[in-house]
Amino acid sequence: MRPNLALTLLPQSLWSLGLSPYGQDSRAAVIHDYLYWAQCCIRAQSDCLMVIAMKESNVGSFDEWAVYSAVHLFGNRGRLRILAAMR
Repeated sequence: MRPNLALTLLPQSLWSLGLSPYGQDSRAAVIHDYLYWAQCCIRAQSDCLMVIAMKESNVGSFDEWAVYSAVHLFGNRGRLRILAAMR
């Protein structure tokens, strides 16, 4: 089964803040979503690896904080969708 990447799940309302599924943080999002899908590590680890990937991609501090906060607050919904799709 192919991973169901959540890039398109980023609410369009956040795009006006400069956050978009096609922005500088998209590589980090792919890594994060893959880790969710593959379940290679716990949620907190995949969230931290996403932050590291954003730093490596020169994502600004505000964007790092905004993306991490959104994932931390709402990421479990995406994880549950991915797990449900695997069944």
